[in-house]
Amino acid sequence: MRHTLSYVVRLLILVGLFSPVNSASLCDQTFTIHGKTKGENSLLFWEVFRGGECYHWYGYALVLGDSVTPVLTFNPEGQTWVSRLLNDLPTEEAVNIEPTDGVYRINDSVWIEPPPEDTTFVSKFSGLISGGAYGNASEWHRMCSSNCNDYPVVHGRGADVVYAYKGGVYKSYSFKEVLYYPESRYVVVITDQPQTAVGLDTMHGLLVLKLELGLE
Repeated sequence: MRHTLSYVVRLLILVGLFSPVNSASLCDQTFTIHGKTKGENSLLFWEVFRGGECYHWYGYALVLGDSVTPVLTFNPEGQTWVSRLLNDLPTEEAVNIEPTDGVYRINDSVWIEPPPEDTTFVSKFSGLISGGAYGNASEWHRMCSSNCNDYPVVHGRGADVVYAYKGGVYKSYSFKEVLYYPESRYVVVITDQPQTAVGLDTMHGLLVLKLELGLE
């Protein structure tokens, strides 16, 4: 009898681990910034790679000007012409801002940090799944009715978020990387979102901010 119960328990564990409900696609998305051109309407080139079962790669070019719009996307083969373009055109060098005690200082008077934690976020996001929706970034943005995004807090200077990658969820996150372009005053933030979607897919994001004039 004991051996029979042991076999049944092991069988139930195996069924639970490999059932469709509990299967993990492990689609981890990571970002790479290729570079940014100079000029009034400059171009920022970056890519996102999704591993796991979602294995996919695509790149973006954003126009940073009066309006910020993705003007084109490119596949892995496009990396060659992007590299050539950035070699042929004047480019603006980015400053990689490293944290000091959790604060990302652009200079002595201006610094940026993640927003305060939203203690209701996890329960609200979990409600998407219990409510029958597929819990991912797209569903969060589609179904969230208010207070859906918390953007970085900038101290010492006004700033506007001019672009937010829609595959990310901007609640209760930390910074993975912060790049600052001093000539044009753009800040690129790659976020680290600990909450995962169904299948343990990650929902990290990418934000572009523009600092107001007056930065020394």
